[in-house]
Amino acid sequence: MKALGILLKHAKNSDWRKTLASVKEDLEKGTDFSGALSKHAELFDKVYAGIVKAGEDSGTLGASLERLAEFHEKRIEIIG
Repeated sequence: MKALGILLKHAKNSDWRKTLASVKEDLEKGTDFSGALSKHAELFDKVYAGIVKAGEDSGTLGASLERLAEFHEKRIEIIG
């Protein structure tokens, strides 16, 4: 929750800021992280939300998020 607050505070794009605020609000209401992300399919597709859900269910959310971050970084390197 703290990390989302920090991201929200520093987000420059208003659409991204709205998405982060919505995810944070859902989490505060008790929605699981994957559920909160899946409400924003334009940014977090089914595969992304599914990996987060698998991490939640298996107790390996941190590792799942690290893998997603690595994938995203490699994608940026390739696509530019």
